[in-house]
Amino acid sequence: MTDREFWKKLDEISRQEMSAMRELSFQSLLKQGYEENRGILIACFYDQKFPGMAKQAYIELDGGRYMICYTSKKAAKPVRGSDDWAVASIKDILNNFFNKDVAAGLLFNPYCENMMIVPKLLLEILMPGDKEKPPFYREPKQ
Repeated sequence: MTDREFWKKLDEISRQEMSAMRELSFQSLLKQGYEENRGILIACFYDQKFPGMAKQAYIELDGGRYMICYTSKKAAKPVRGSDDWAVASIKDILNNFFNKDVAAGLLFNPYCENMMIVPKLLLEILMPGDKEKPPFYREPKQ
């Protein structure tokens, strides 16, 4: 599966009527994308102190951070003037996500009809085991 096919499948599932099967299908596709190391569309912003380095955008809800992702380039149109979007490795995004205690879930297509929330707990159940450490991760000194 290519990245575009991956996005198309995510978008098709997100447009289905809300049901437990829809949620499970979406999460299973995320797992498949992780295993195949597909690209995923993320909301991001660029820090002027670190040229070329994107930081993933998030929305704070109930004390947890929901990392913003998209299922299509059309849905990735900036909502706020400072937001941008980029394609990132889903493996890198999820590894970073699983290693952050403050991360509560993924939020796909905010402010759109086909918005989806994927709680971290459900992904952890679907994808148990040690996640790879992000490339910038350093083990704490003992």
